[in-house]
Amino acid sequence: LSSLGHAGPAVCAALIRKGYPQWHPTAIVNSLFANFLCVSCVRDNACTKALPTALRSTLRDELCGLSSPGHAGPAVCAVLLRKAYPQWHPTAIVNLCQGSLNEDPATCAAAFAQHKGAGSAAALDHNIIIGLCRPFANPPSANGVATFDSEGDEELQRRLQGPSQCVAGAPKGWAANTPDLVVELCGDAQGSLDGAHTLPPAAQCAVDALKHPKLRSALKPAAAAQLCRRAGGARGEGPLECALALPPDLVKSAAASSSASSPSAAAAAASAVDTIVGVCATAQDEVPAKCFGVASAAMGHKKGGGSSSSSTSASASAAAGKQKKTKATQSVVPRSSAASPASVALCRGARTLAPARCVASPFLASLDPELRVALCSSNDDDGKTPNDAVSSSDNVPRLDKNDGVAACVRAAPR
Repeated sequence: LSSLGHAGPAVCAALIRKGYPQWHPTAIVNSLFANFLCVSCVRDNACTKALPTALRSTLRDELCGLSSPGHAGPAVCAVLLRKAYPQWHPTAIVNLCQGSLNEDPATCAAAFAQHKGAGSAAALDHNIIIGLCRPFANPPSANGVATFDSEGDEELQRRLQGPSQCVAGAPKGWAANTPDLVVELCGDAQGSLDGAHTLPPAAQCAVDALKHPKLRSALKPAAAAQLCRRAGGARGEGPLECALALPPDLVKSAAASSSASSPSAAAAAASAVDTIVGVCATAQDEVPAKCFGVASAAMGHKKGGGSSSSSTSASASAAAGKQKKTKATQSVVPRSSAASPASVALCRGARTLAPARCVASPFLASLDPELRVALCSSNDDDGKTPNDAVSSSDNVPRLDKNDGVAACVRAAPR
């Protein structure tokens, strides 16, 4: 009763029975409903015919089965991949080549064998290679035509060389320590035909961060990758510019992770690293870092000598400075970043200093940091934020008395 009313399922069932006489009738029926048109009949399809006899027993069922596109693409890919990496398990070959239109995924994977050192195929987990090259098996399409097919041979070769050149140009140990992030950062790499190591913006950002004298001791490869994973622009400079504009004592605290002598010091250093990544991972420039600095200071965590909402906070800051001198050997989260959870939430992705100036308003000084952040980062129905009413005079951030947030707070019950 659920039949389509034509002979297609019966024809498909007959061919499946011929190829797999041991299959139970229920398995045949299940296969029919999963793929009733029988696009690929395993024994006779083009994929199976293109497989060398030596590979059919191990690859035919999974590579050329009912889920196969019915053409020789997966087999062509598998043959080239087996030639490049004879030690690969059949499952790995299937994971890369299943459903492939042609040999492009294998060409991408084989390019890793041309490199030496940390970026070589021998030094990499094969899952990294599969993750980087698998997209070539099912390229995006436009009007039913694969976009890669519409490119010239030279441009396609650049794409196929890109992932291997990106990994080869990455810092030593990067792939081993952060395999998932390497796949993410190098997946869109555009290669070069002369063999040069060409990095996409996100990967270039991570490399630059790890080489920069002010950051290389603060960021390990995993943290650098997290910082730069969304970087854009020519060299992914946004997150790096942001990180360099953060308060110096925050960066110094992050750098203490390599020499932390106690669990508390290690935790403090890890928190500082999380703050750097949290503020700057989506940054397009240094604005989020400046926002963070202003917001942290405004919420009562600025060292003595800066502007403060009251003389009390200035006195407390001075006392904190004296206490710090007596504990110079300890690694602690700097006071300028002590309000980091609220400040990070406020300034992540900031395009102006308005959010920080909002929380710095004296009308909001009596509120806890979380509430100030919630008030200063909310949107009005017209798309404007309370921060649009922020103005500055003599470098002292303030809100206009008629601003909605300030007026609301002033009118609220005490």
